[in-house]
Amino acid sequence: MAKGECTSNNSNINICFQKLVTDSRCPDGAVCITQGYAMAEFLYTDGQQSLIFNLSSINWPPFHKDTTINNTKISLINITPYPSIYSRISSPPKVIFEVK
Repeated sequence: MAKGECTSNNSNINICFQKLVTDSRCPDGAVCITQGYAMAEFLYTDGQQSLIFNLSSINWPPFHKDTTINNTKISLINITPYPSIYSRISSPPKVIFEVK
């Protein structure tokens, strides 16, 4: 899902990818001391409430790869493109996530 896109299910729940908050992941081809992480911001709406939340590429407090809102579990699978030292051209960020 690209920035600004939303997905919905039959329960009137909408989840929108708002923006890439940060991306400090160690680029492909580099040697790094830490792995870094990427974080994306999402908007959850269900007709009664709207919540903004972040999901991270790592699951290490205070970062989380998943969250549960009103019995709906949302898990981040991937954020692309992955940084690389071999290419300066980068496509817009996209997220893959799962909703249960």
